[in-house]
Amino acid sequence: MADSPPRHPRFLALLAILLLLTVPWPFIGSETVFAWGLPRWLWWSLGWTAALAVTTAWGILRLWGDEEDPS
Repeated sequence: MADSPPRHPRFLALLAILLLLTVPWPFIGSETVFAWGLPRWLWWSLGWTAALAVTTAWGILRLWGDEEDPS
């Protein structure tokens, strides 16, 4: 039987933090600065979204992966 998500509360907390970081809070009310033709807040959001995706994939494969078949 594979682990269930409630057995890893620190991992779930990490996912929640990364999810909050995908919202570009530091850029609210500031002047828009562009980098490589796109607003810097977009790069912020894309970077944290990629970090969230990689962390989620790692967690699924490492923490909640299927156990090997004993037979």
